[in-house]
Amino acid sequence: MFGNGQDDRESKNAISMGQIAPRMASLSKAKVTFKRSAEIKVADKKTLRQHINQKRYRERQRNKVLRLHEDVAGLEIDVARLQGHLDSLVMLVPLPLRTFGPEVNIALEYFRVFGRGMSLHESDRLRILQHDFVHSSMRHDLVFMGSIGNEKVLAQGQLYASIFDSVHMDCQAWKIVAFDPEVMIDAQATLRLRLSRTSLQTLFPNVLCNEHLTQKLIGDVLELPVLCQFTYDRNFLVKKFDTIANPVAALMSLLHNIEDTSTVLSGSMLTENAEMPSNSSIYSL
Repeated sequence: MFGNGQDDRESKNAISMGQIAPRMASLSKAKVTFKRSAEIKVADKKTLRQHINQKRYRERQRNKVLRLHEDVAGLEIDVARLQGHLDSLVMLVPLPLRTFGPEVNIALEYFRVFGRGMSLHESDRLRILQHDFVHSSMRHDLVFMGSIGNEKVLAQGQLYASIFDSVHMDCQAWKIVAFDPEVMIDAQATLRLRLSRTSLQTLFPNVLCNEHLTQKLIGDVLELPVLCQFTYDRNFLVKKFDTIANPVAALMSLLHNIEDTSTVLSGSMLTENAEMPSNSSIYSL
C-alpha cells in the first residue's frame, strides 16, 4: 500500500516537471528576446545620440565659420576706414614736415620687385608679385613710354626678359625733386643686360655683318644708366613713369673704343627712353 502511494507522488512530480520545463524554456527565451530588444534600443539610442552630437558639432562649426567671415568683413571695413583716415591726416601734414614715405617706398619697391627682370612663367610667384605690384601701385591710366596704361610696364618687362639672356636692375640713389602740386621722385638706376644674338638682332642688327663686333658683344654685359622718374597722384599712385637712358655711355664703357661705339650706334634701335621694340618674331604679347 505504501509503495503505491510513493509511486503516485513520483508520477505527479514527473507530470509537474514536464509541465514546468516548457514554461521555463519559454521564459528563458523571453528573457533573451527582451535582452536583445533592450540592447537594440540602447544601440539605437547611442546611434541617435551620436547623430545628434555630430549634427550639433557641424552646426557649431558652421556658425563659427560664419562668425569668422563676419569678423573678417568687419575688419576689412575698419582697415579701409582707418586707411582713409590716415590718408586724410597725411594730407594735413605741412609739406615741409612730410617724409614722403609712401612715395619713396613704392619707388624702391619697384626696383626690388623687378630687380632680376620680369618672370616669363605664368605660375611663378615672382610674376604674380610683379603683376600685383603694377596694378596696386600704378594707375590704370599710367603714362609710360608714350603710352597710356600700366600694362605697358609689364609688356616691356617681358620684352627685356625675352631679348636679353639676363636682366639685373638696381637703384644707386634717389631724391625728391618736386612736391607741389605733385610729388616727383628721381631714381638713378643701372640696367645690367647680358647680350645674346637675339639682343643684337633686335637692337643692333647692323652689327651682325661685323663678326669682330658680334663676337665682342655676345655674352658681355651692357651696363645702361637709366634715370627713372616717378610722378604720384594724391592717392600715392604712380600716374606717370618716365625713363631716360644713356646708351652712348653704356656702349662706350663696354667697347672702350669710339670707332666701334659709333658703328654700333649707327644702326641702333635702343632709344633714349630704353624702350624695347615690340618684335613679334622675338616675343608675342
